[in-house]
Amino acid sequence: MANPFGEIEKALAVLGQEAEVIPAVGPARLDLAAPDAEETYDRMTSGEAATKGIWETEPGKGLYRPLRPIHRRQGSALRHFVAGTARVYYLGTVLERERSSPIQFAQIGAAAIRRRDDGTVRPASAGMRVENLLILNGILSPQLLERFQHALPAGTRLITTSARSGGSAEPRSRGAHAANEAMRALQQSILEQLQEDPPPVLDGSLGNEYFNWTSGSLLAVLKSFRQESRFTIGRGIRPRDQPTLFRLLNDLPPESRTVVFPRITAEHPDGSVVFWYVRLHALSPAMRTSPLMGVIKVEMPNAGAQCVPTELVDRLSARLLAERTVAPYGSGARWHAHLYPLYLAGRLVRNRFHSEEVIRSGLRWPATAPAASKDGAQR
Repeated sequence: MANPFGEIEKALAVLGQEAEVIPAVGPARLDLAAPDAEETYDRMTSGEAATKGIWETEPGKGLYRPLRPIHRRQGSALRHFVAGTARVYYLGTVLERERSSPIQFAQIGAAAIRRRDDGTVRPASAGMRVENLLILNGILSPQLLERFQHALPAGTRLITTSARSGGSAEPRSRGAHAANEAMRALQQSILEQLQEDPPPVLDGSLGNEYFNWTSGSLLAVLKSFRQESRFTIGRGIRPRDQPTLFRLLNDLPPESRTVVFPRITAEHPDGSVVFWYVRLHALSPAMRTSPLMGVIKVEMPNAGAQCVPTELVDRLSARLLAERTVAPYGSGARWHAHLYPLYLAGRLVRNRFHSEEVIRSGLRWPATAPAASKDGAQR
């Protein structure tokens, strides 16, 4: 069987000709964003940790509202679900005089699942996007980056990062978050083709690119989210009117949602995006090791920046509740927060990726000697 990464290895050889390369110890290694990329992106884009006020028309007296799942036969079901996946591998480090950069390879992809009238789910006509990326630090010389870019095969894209990328000073973390952002761009390109009611459901946070969203209604679901959020209810005089996220979710009953809160950022302090939390499952004390287990965060664009109708939020939350996954305990770190169609969309993308075994055996540094200087000494 031919090496599927043979052409990429030829491009990597260009780096070895122009600079020194220190390969990773052993084969390519999977790089995981730490903390979780979804949680980090939520922290970067969701503005201030402190949120003030309730952003719905009829919130009632409490902080929670009970829900009853609205299944397909009881009304118009949610139709489209869009998920993406990014896997990043560390290949080595390139040294160019006083400059250095990690070399990372990423597989990214996004896909949409459509729920049909009979309840079955199938890949949507909006299709699937899968790309290969090579990620370098933009501190390397333009000449080296240009030569490397020209050597890359069709279907493989070069991404460069800077000190401002990904909110991290560690270059490999920046690379992982750059891959995540590229994956989100693939998700957005699919969403732009899904203009219909009920709204499509996105797996992941609504970043800054969605503040001026004009392609119809949209819901975003997060299984991992920032944990330092604080809330001020009413005048916020009493301690119970200033709950932390821990306190807010600790008392959230199963099959219920919180009230709606505005996202407040320096650029958009007016609730252009709103969010709330839904507890999907009643977990036993042995399984529920954290108040966040079984909870999803739901975000929605709010172009008018007005309080959203409570009835609308109840209806959308109840439809999401009907899509929860009956997942066995321990089947993945976030089994307790899966929505079944989003889980299928993510798996559809992962099935198009090369396995870790193929990448580890196929992406090895070419067996070439280090580049030599004019006097023949190795650099």
